[in-house]
Amino acid sequence: PTGNAAVTMVVREAIGVVGLVLPWNFPLLMLAWKIAPSLAAGCSIVVKPAKETTLSALRVAELAHEAGIPAGVFNLV
Repeated sequence: PTGNAAVTMVVREAIGVVGLVLPWNFPLLMLAWKIAPSLAAGCSIVVKPAKETTLSALRVAELAHEAGIPAGVFNLV
């Protein structure tokens, strides 16, 4: 409570593109931990999974596009 003399504003703007480099262990968990805050902040993401776990990241990317994420927001390298 600051009274009537103060103005408080919350400005939500995307910071930019987020690069997500994923390890080979716990690939789905690590991907979920990194995707959620990035998309919630309004940022596009580029995901680079470990070579051993590319199929799980590919499936998550497919599900994201099926869920309505616009093209270019979720990118997989």
